[in-house]
Amino acid sequence: MCDIDTVLVERKKMAPPKVKNAAALAMHKKWQEAAIQMGGEGAKIVVSKQEAKPLILACLRDSYRPMTITDIFKRLKAVVPSPVLKACLDEMAVSNRTDGSGSDEEEIPQAASGKKEARKTGADDDFSDAVCVKLGRSVGGSLYYANQEKMDNKGNGLLPDERNELVSDSQKASQEKMSISANLDSMNSEIKGLLCEPTNNEADVKISSEEQLVANLQEKLQESRRFLANEKKCKNTRKRVQHLADHWWKRRRLCMDFLLMIEECTEGAVSVKKCLAGNGQIEIESDEAVIRESVEAFKSRSSRTALRKKNEPSSRDAVEPTANFVGMKMNPRGTMSRVYAEP
Repeated sequence: MCDIDTVLVERKKMAPPKVKNAAALAMHKKWQEAAIQMGGEGAKIVVSKQEAKPLILACLRDSYRPMTITDIFKRLKAVVPSPVLKACLDEMAVSNRTDGSGSDEEEIPQAASGKKEARKTGADDDFSDAVCVKLGRSVGGSLYYANQEKMDNKGNGLLPDERNELVSDSQKASQEKMSISANLDSMNSEIKGLLCEPTNNEADVKISSEEQLVANLQEKLQESRRFLANEKKCKNTRKRVQHLADHWWKRRRLCMDFLLMIEECTEGAVSVKKCLAGNGQIEIESDEAVIRESVEAFKSRSSRTALRKKNEPSSRDAVEPTANFVGMKMNPRGTMSRVYAEP
């Protein structure tokens, strides 16, 4: 906020000036209405020259261009009434002025009577000669602008020391801003990581479920460790099963070779297919016939209701047999597979 706006805000907080008679009261009311119309509710007019001069000088300085009295009046939003504004500009004007021809080369001294009157009214203060004026053909055509010679450093901005200090402070502020931005980015990334993590309640629930899962795994582990002693027995059993399977495959191969030879010698009178099915000329106990009989027996048992004996011993760790398992079958490559009856 510029200086003029600051002063205007402070003026809004001040009480209206005291008036003495009806004419002054009516004029004050008219000025106040104009200020409210241009500046909004809460606008307070300034009728004191000592308070109006800072506003006028700040307006001319901030605009940095020549302005007519009408422009200044509108820029101040009618806070300074026209008569007060004209009187202040006359007191603040420099001791010399240019003529109305528009040439700046010839300067005409100001009227002595006006100068003496200005001095009598107390114009020789800090705002004396603070405004330059270029007279026009009328009062509204005169141009006013700030006298650069009366400003700090003659209007050339800040002094070198102040400018260097300002640049140094600006650099420090930039570095501090970068540091704060880096800290903010770090905090944002940390916040994103924390948001991805579960809350305390969710973590408690998850820990409880994981502890229960670990407890169940421990129980299964303890149960599995009891079978470590049977590892050697399991290996021996696998070897024995493999030995029996090899013997089975050899006998099956011998039987198949014999049947094929008989079929070839009898020129088909003895059929290998019929013999393996159990209704041929040679009665043999083939794998296919055994599996077929087992399936028929399973279906026969399933049609009747089997009752268990009450005193039948049961073991908790015993493996329950599969009800529809009927036998084993070996393919031509010697690989065995289980055969199940349809449920």
